[in-house]
Amino acid sequence: MLERNGIKTALDLRDANNEWNRQRMTVVGARIVQELRGVQCIPFIQTPKVKQQLCVSRSFGAATDDLQDLRQIQGCPAICCQPLTNRRPEE
Repeated sequence: MLERNGIKTALDLRDANNEWNRQRMTVVGARIVQELRGVQCIPFIQTPKVKQQLCVSRSFGAATDDLQDLRQIQGCPAICCQPLTNRRPEE
């Protein structure tokens, strides 16, 4: 559609007629044109939000009451806390 109407580059799209854009572009396409013209349509977030929750789970494949199996998970709390130690401190 764009090439058929002489639009081959982002510059061509930016400089295209407003009426043409409204008639032929979707909402997303219209926002892209506005962004190319320097109008901010999508807010820019520099830093991602800090996660509010953390969940780490471990389980056996089946129910067990074998003491040897239960001893194998002694290190589990350290493994579960690893994601917390890898987090960046809030600034």
